[in-house]
Amino acid sequence: MTTLTLESTTSVPARGPRRRNPQTTMELLLQLEKRYPHFNREDLLGEYREQMLDPKNQNLNLSAIDTSFSLNFGRLHSKKTRKSPADRAAHQAKIAAVIENARDTITKYVVEVGFWDYPMPNGKRLHECTVKEAKLLKPKIGGLLRIIDNLRGKPTDIIGKIYTKAQLKKLSS
Repeated sequence: MTTLTLESTTSVPARGPRRRNPQTTMELLLQLEKRYPHFNREDLLGEYREQMLDPKNQNLNLSAIDTSFSLNFGRLHSKKTRKSPADRAAHQAKIAAVIENARDTITKYVVEVGFWDYPMPNGKRLHECTVKEAKLLKPKIGGLLRIIDNLRGKPTDIIGKIYTKAQLKKLSS
């Protein structure tokens, strides 16, 4: 019988970079895919199961349990919080009412302040735009200025030259 002593042993060089043990099931799967790129789904599943069942990988088992619990808990409780179609329709109606109220409030404020100097998305003020520009820019400002629907004139007419401040204010009502 041979007894090994420290003097008679030699160090064995490591094979490649040292791999750290995976801490989650996702890390394990990523490591397995990297280590066995030629494996198909079934082969990977077999190796994955073998690693998961290894008693040394208790941390992976706990990770799998945590993941499974989180997914199932979320599914179980999300059904209780889902709204019925009638509740969703009522909620949408409330949102639409709030949006409409906000539009009306902003429009009233703009009327009080004056449409004349309202900044448009093209960098001009409303009175500097042509009728065509104002109508083209209306979708970009969300239909906020209903006054634009009431504008009359040639597409090339500049709003500030065909309307006065008072006329614009009157168009908004």
